[in-house]
Amino acid sequence: MLFKAIWTLFAIMVGGCAYNAKPISTGAVSIVAAHSQKAAGRYALYVDPGELNKVIRPRGVNCSAHSYPLNMSEGFRSSVRATLGNVFEQLEDVSTPLQGTTLRSAGYRGQIIVKGENLEGRLVAVPGFWNATISTTIQLSASVTVDAAEGRIVGKTLEGIAERESDAGPMCSGGAASVEEAATEAMRKLMVQIGETVANTDRLFIASK
Repeated sequence: MLFKAIWTLFAIMVGGCAYNAKPISTGAVSIVAAHSQKAAGRYALYVDPGELNKVIRPRGVNCSAHSYPLNMSEGFRSSVRATLGNVFEQLEDVSTPLQGTTLRSAGYRGQIIVKGENLEGRLVAVPGFWNATISTTIQLSASVTVDAAEGRIVGKTLEGIAERESDAGPMCSGGAASVEEAATEAMRKLMVQIGETVANTDRLFIASK
């Protein structure tokens, strides 16, 4: 047992590996909405993950030789699509934002743009007598705008933050699980903020009539 404890602490201090966190996707999330019906009409949806990719590095000396790359691009796209699919009757993905004249000529009632603005991660490894733990905090922010013929309906920057803890595992490999779980929960909270902000904007449903 003593040898195991010594080896665990040794593994935290030395070696150097990159442990990839798996792609994150929350799917559709449950939101509280003031309107029972979806917003009518066709809306163009442009999603830009922006800055939601980062290599999370430990703070302090413990596990400092290791890193945890986190790529949330695809998870962000699919999560936004699934979440807003519960708010709008018709969503159509576009590869670039559309200008007003193009938007109208294509028959869209409006356009939604969601952009990943920032990803911050804090990972700390804490040695214990027999085991070591890794605590990770992930904070995400994203901007959302909704424009219709009447002008801008929604324009906000929102965030989701979460903390998770895991066993450090051999050679600090458990940090990947801590990062993944914290990122997943932070993404879920961000999607709730986006979904409820849009779904509870009365002007959206007035514009959709």
